Amino acid sequence: MKKIFTLILVSYLLVSCGEKDTNNISEPVLTPSAIVSNEVMPTKIISSEAEILASQEYQKEVRNLEEKLITSYKQKLEERKKEYKNKNSPSFTKKFWNNSVTYFRPAFPLKTDRFEINVNGKIYTLPGEYWEKEKKDFLARLKTWDCLTKENREDIFKYNGKKYILPSSGDCGWVHEIYSIDNISPRGRYLIYSALWYEHTLTRIIDVVSGKRIAIYDWFGSEIDDIHWINNNEQMIYLYGQSELRITKRDNFPEFDVMANFNDAIVEMNIDEKFITLLKQADQQKSYEIVIYDRLSLQEKWRQKIPESTSKDLYDFGYKIYKEATWSSI
Repeated sequence: MKKIFTLILVSYLLVSCGEKDTNNISEPVLTPSAIVSNEVMPTKIISSEAEILASQEYQKEVRNLEEKLITSYKQKLEERKKEYKNKNSPSFTKKFWNNSVTYFRPAFPLKTDRFEINVNGKIYTLPGEYWEKEKKDFLARLKTWDCLTKENREDIFKYNGKKYILPSSGDCGWVHEIYSIDNISPRGRYLIYSALWYEHTLTRIIDVVSGKRIAIYDWFGSEIDDIHWINNNEQMIYLYGQSELRITKRDNFPEFDVMANFNDAIVEMNIDEKFITLLKQADQQKSYEIVIYDRLSLQEKWRQKIPESTSKDLYDFGYKIYKEATWSSI
């Protein structure tokens, strides 16, 4: 599973899963005319705004947005490190608003995995990636495939006194291993999580009430990240595949419109009443830039490179987190 280093390092240094609480923001509706589909956002600031943007008050606001963005990015990396450190625990829990999600890992080959979701006191139990069908298939493969090993590998389990390779390793089966609970909608209707198998990753969206898998993103590098809920918590804004900003349709979740495409990787995004603020990473991952867009018009309002010393600190921090989490051992 060494190849998963690619996923996590990309996720940490280029993307990652973070949660922000925009639950209490009063949102005007984004109309289709405000959505720029498959186009790079404008980069020039209109001259009539030049004096406003150069004012001390605006500059102070920019600095505050930059500090907030960098802080939330570091918090996201720390959270991902924590997730990895707990990867061998039998269960883990994450809280979102008034809701919580607990994931119980499988115990191969007989015990399946599951989610227990608490939505305002009501408990929903949903299957994970290793359920009855997957268990039946895997037990059959153990009899026909050479999944036995004598090596002291990390990706093994013991069964009937013998060592077997995990089905998520790529050597013995194809069961995805859930590694992150990404989000649950504020009203508790939709669960979003990420899983991996060898070099392959996926993000699923599950209808909590029906238990149906209503969306899947399963191409390499196409995970969804930086999820925000707006417009009375009926729409989701998120980053897709590190460089595409999407918004779900108001009355047809999870169908979406593309708001913008970016040439560089977006490693962090914040949204408030006025702005969408992005932290972009470019120049072989060692240069960072802050870009600010007007929340309603989606017009770019500000763009500037983060000082070299700050960029270096960010890059070094990300690499330090990666080493501490020892993702390369997966």
